Amino acid sequence: MFVAGALAVAVLAVGARVSTAIGAQSLALVWPASGASLLWLLASRGPRARVTSLLASTVVIGLAMAVTGAGGPLALIVAGASGLQLAGCFLLLRRLTPSLLGVGGSAGLHDLRSLVGFLGALLVGTLAGALAASGLIEVLVPDEPAGSGLGDWWGRHFAGAVIVGAVGHLGWEWLRDHRRGGVDAAAGRPERSTRPTSTYARWPEVAALVAVTAAAYGFVFAYAEAQLAFALVSVAVWAGARLPTTWAGLLSASCGVVACAFTLAGLGPFAGLDTLQLNALVTQAFVITVVLTTLAVAVGRDERLALLAELAEANRDKDARIELLDAVTEAMDEGIAVVDADGRVVRSNRAARTVIRSDIYRPDGSRLEEHERPSFRARREGRVVLQDIAIAAADGSRRILSLRAVPLSQGATGGEAQAALVVSRDVTDERVAQDRLSEFAEVAAHDLRTPLTATRGWVEQAADLVQDLAPGPARDGLAHALGRAERTADRMGDLISDLLASAGKATLEPEEVALGGPDGLLTQIGRELRCEPYLDLDPGLPALHADRDLTHQLFTNLVSNAVKYVAPGVQPRVEVSGSVHGGRAVLRVADNGIGVPEDQREQIFDRLHRAPSSAGAYVGTGLGLSICRDVVERHGGSIRCEPRPGGGTVFVVELAAA
Repeated sequence: MFVAGALAVAVLAVGARVSTAIGAQSLALVWPASGASLLWLLASRGPRARVTSLLASTVVIGLAMAVTGAGGPLALIVAGASGLQLAGCFLLLRRLTPSLLGVGGSAGLHDLRSLVGFLGALLVGTLAGALAASGLIEVLVPDEPAGSGLGDWWGRHFAGAVIVGAVGHLGWEWLRDHRRGGVDAAAGRPERSTRPTSTYARWPEVAALVAVTAAAYGFVFAYAEAQLAFALVSVAVWAGARLPTTWAGLLSASCGVVACAFTLAGLGPFAGLDTLQLNALVTQAFVITVVLTTLAVAVGRDERLALLAELAEANRDKDARIELLDAVTEAMDEGIAVVDADGRVVRSNRAARTVIRSDIYRPDGSRLEEHERPSFRARREGRVVLQDIAIAAADGSRRILSLRAVPLSQGATGGEAQAALVVSRDVTDERVAQDRLSEFAEVAAHDLRTPLTATRGWVEQAADLVQDLAPGPARDGLAHALGRAERTADRMGDLISDLLASAGKATLEPEEVALGGPDGLLTQIGRELRCEPYLDLDPGLPALHADRDLTHQLFTNLVSNAVKYVAPGVQPRVEVSGSVHGGRAVLRVADNGIGVPEDQREQIFDRLHRAPSSAGAYVGTGLGLSICRDVVERHGGSIRCEPRPGGGTVFVVELAAA
């Protein structure tokens, strides 16, 4: 590598001095040694090897200047400025393109950022070398006749760095990838799988491109005026758009060499300009324009191909995920369906298609209207937790399904959702088992209440007998013990009632349930709980479409809790209000009790859970609110706990309105 690099720099430096000088002066058109020394430095591995290559390149350029007739001072200045230029280019490349091959990574010039960074480093580095060389030559070698100006130095060094450096870097990358088996440096994948053949020119087009390029350059440089020379950029665009980047760069570099050769021979549109400096400047501008145009177009195509490859990979990944999701959903026992705003089923699995093809009824046998279906309600109201429906199976049997639905996407105005996801599950066997459990619970409750009632009777009789005893510690102790036994029996009775309610009944029997008014359900509950003085009912309470027994249990638990959980000495106050929104009744049960801590407002609906603030001071089983949630969710509604301004709690219940 060291010998090859030194030899390349020496040959190109001597060749530039000998073959690219205009006339008898030292005004060279290009200085390809700038690009060769940069590639030598980039190919060196490790800081020590790079320093050695930098110093060796400087020495080789100085010797090349000396053997081609340059004086000692001029050779030293050119060598020193070339070393400064090379170091500046490399340091800027490390700063601007750290992932570039030879700088610290493995990427090539296949994206606009890398290309601009590479050219920017060459531009600034060669400009620094030009400033140093032109200044020192003007001071130390004032008799140098030509080629020593700032523009002269910068033009030939930048042109040489672009032609040899950029195109050589592409060739270096192509050789590396070719040895690895055709890896696409732009996309990091095998070239054949990511770059379609149709993207590049086929051999007939390549032959036509080469022929047209040769004819165009021959015509322009043999016969045409300078004004037509830059029309050759169109050929560069064709090459950049249709050839692989490396080959497009080589073709444009070859065209630049042809342009320099014609100019040196005194032919072409750039040979007859007023001064040698102008000849050199225009030729260099032409060469740089052609090469950069070709590279810019080719790099743009590479970026597009890389994006297309990423898009294709993303589509393959998406298709694989969709296929996996379809396989998973088809294997599920739960039905999954996506229903749009028009009620059409957009997507469904095997279990859901059974439901879609069936007529849907309420568990009581009445037909479920369109606006009552979970998919419709989810788009209007948000998440529908649970709702039981009935369908007729293919074998004629009646199946009970539990449905839940969620809105999928909101419209642009933030209004009604555009689709809903409906999940269904066959709960027929569960409901049958729940019916049996309810029957067992009723029998067990009856059997447990019979001895409990007898025990309470004996305790009351014993308490009456204790009152006949003479006052004293013995009577007081017996009275206290019997009082505790009576309270324990009451608590046992409450626990049996809650367990019976928790078992519930499997089949709902919805009907119109009036809440307010003299004969309303809440008025009845107030009389049963003997809390009518504390109960304030909104006269406009809406009626519900629900199971009367379960609704009775729901509001009995809510009202009794509101009356029970108040601070000592505070008279309870329970306010029940409600309104109808989109076919749903929203009821609010507000109290002036001790309240529920914020971190407990979800947990209080769990079975056997009691808030720490009430667990020790108030008697309870921890089942009341879990029963409330079960009742509400069985009806396809929801319940939540909120704080009441000024103290207390508000339970918000949403159920179907009558």
